[in-house]
Amino acid sequence: MFLNKQNILNVAISRARDYLFIIMPDAETEGIQNLRKVAQVEKLVKSSGSFGEYVSHAIEKVIWGKENYLEENTFSTGHQMVNVYRKPERYYEVRSDDSAIDVQIHE
Repeated sequence: MFLNKQNILNVAISRARDYLFIIMPDAETEGIQNLRKVAQVEKLVKSSGSFGEYVSHAIEKVIWGKENYLEENTFSTGHQMVNVYRKPERYYEVRSDDSAIDVQIHE
């Protein structure tokens, strides 16, 4: 699980400039008990006292005007062994494997 790798989390968090939005799985998410690193990040954030907690649908509604915008506009799959160039299926394309995650934004 790439979300359980400290280097992936470090890179994701360290890229923030002015604000950091962390969309985390909730307690009902399958396999949540295995995401120990994510739980550590959550604990650190909540101990700071400087955070707001919202459901992702509310954030999507504010930013894009639709509660399920990301679900409708994101395609997720594993990394391919070779680069295959084709018309993207969705605006956001997420590719992951055990050691990396890539997010491509198509225009």
